[in-house]
Amino acid sequence: MKAIIALDVGGTSVKCSLVSIYGKLLTKLEIRKINSSGSKEEILDSFIKIIDELFCEAKRSGYAPAGIAGGFPGPFDYEKGISLISGVGKYEAIYGINLKTVIKERMKLPRNFPIVFEADSWAFLHGEYWTGTARNFSRVVGITLGTGLGSAFMIDGEIVQNKFGIPEYSWIGNVSYGRGILDDRVSRRGIIARYRELSKNRYEKIDVIDIASMAKRGDVTALGVFRETGEILGKALSAFLSSFKAELIVLGGGISKSSELIIPSLKNMLAEYGLFPMIRRAKNIESSAVIGAALYLVKKMGGEI
Repeated sequence: MKAIIALDVGGTSVKCSLVSIYGKLLTKLEIRKINSSGSKEEILDSFIKIIDELFCEAKRSGYAPAGIAGGFPGPFDYEKGISLISGVGKYEAIYGINLKTVIKERMKLPRNFPIVFEADSWAFLHGEYWTGTARNFSRVVGITLGTGLGSAFMIDGEIVQNKFGIPEYSWIGNVSYGRGILDDRVSRRGIIARYRELSKNRYEKIDVIDIASMAKRGDVTALGVFRETGEILGKALSAFLSSFKAELIVLGGGISKSSELIIPSLKNMLAEYGLFPMIRRAKNIESSAVIGAALYLVKKMGGEI
């Protein structure tokens, strides 16, 4: 049986597994820590170690590696496999590095061995469209809430960008908000910063999971932060949904595990603009981007893999 080495590269970890050409996880989904602020060699060594271990696992299990697929945060030249990330404190050391070339050289792979990359939010939505919550929907928006804000707009399985007012890469995180951009507020760092501001607690070590836990116990400040987050996201989305006319918004990323704290205010804000899409949490929060990246490779190869 053929297997795809599939990765979902995040700011602090890499999710990975072997995936069948039909989108089924063949091995347990692994989550590997990575120091994205490390040196070039440290980051590249981490990627190669993960890929090499998956090749070894395929061999032990009797699978034939058919390609490597990765969901990767942007900016990134996905066709060439070159990271263009800078100024955000992650993966800056590999700016301009051709990852396809590095992987093939270090893994001693044939020049024609299939390797594809796509935006991590695209991979997430592809996974949910093919195997998850977004199945049987035509017009879908995928929102990932985690280290940063990811987004993807899709019509009938195809990612949409530069249409309906939707920005390049289908990413709304770069939309202006306050003195910065939307990604600054609707993200892990944004939620933490807003909680610190409202609670006047600027010193205690705290993360989103702690704020969510307090909100679920009724903490007024924590509840307010998540309510605001939903409202801000809803207002930003309304500018695009009025013309895109989404049937479904599917939420993923680590913060979506507490989506019940965000969905009500998100839904109410969209309703104020006369927009009433369904809003659901992803079926496969952890694995959708891994599955989506793998199936994207199958699609890119025309199913001949």
